[in-house]
Amino acid sequence: MAETLSKEAKFANLVDELKEAGLLDTLKQSGPFTIFAPTDDAFNALPKDIFRRYSQPENRKKVLQYHVVSGHVTPDRVDSGAIATVEGNAVKIAIAPDGTVKLNDANGKHPSIVTQNGVIIEVDRVLLPPDF
Repeated sequence: MAETLSKEAKFANLVDELKEAGLLDTLKQSGPFTIFAPTDDAFNALPKDIFRRYSQPENRKKVLQYHVVSGHVTPDRVDSGAIATVEGNAVKIAIAPDGTVKLNDANGKHPSIVTQNGVIIEVDRVLLPPDF
């Protein structure tokens, strides 16, 4: 998973952030994991005050762990309404009437990227835990 993210230019910020938080090595482990992967555009769209708060080391790790799920997010889990993250809080997950996958207020892009140890689901926003 980490190698696949590193090869995709649109995830350059995510890879840098995962390294900074010490989480990239975790994604190299056997897994399986699912990561809701914000694109560079998603990181660039964060308001300055949110990005400033996010940039604090403890907040960066918390927010990034909120993007990781232990195991594969399968279609039956998408219909569950919420899915627990490694961070501890759940992400609201649903299929919108137009067929897109909604993760809180973000749109998940399908098809997902399947890797040796998990699944990467591209999202158009950085997901923030409810207590952020």
